[in-house]
Amino acid sequence: MSQISPGWYAVAACLLVAIVAGLADWRRRRRRDLDRVGPVHWPTVQMLALIAAAAIAAFVTHG
Repeated sequence: MSQISPGWYAVAACLLVAIVAGLADWRRRRRRDLDRVGPVHWPTVQMLALIAAAAIAAFVTHG
């Protein structure tokens, strides 16, 4: 049985955040009341989570 590095759990968490942010942005774009804006810019959250996942994955594979 192989041991999984904790870094891969961090990558999975970042990818989960990116998926949730994508779903939240999809819901925001489909809202009926256009005057009801939210405080979070979901595409930014999604991109930051994807960049973090890529950086952590690079560090785990080369570290």
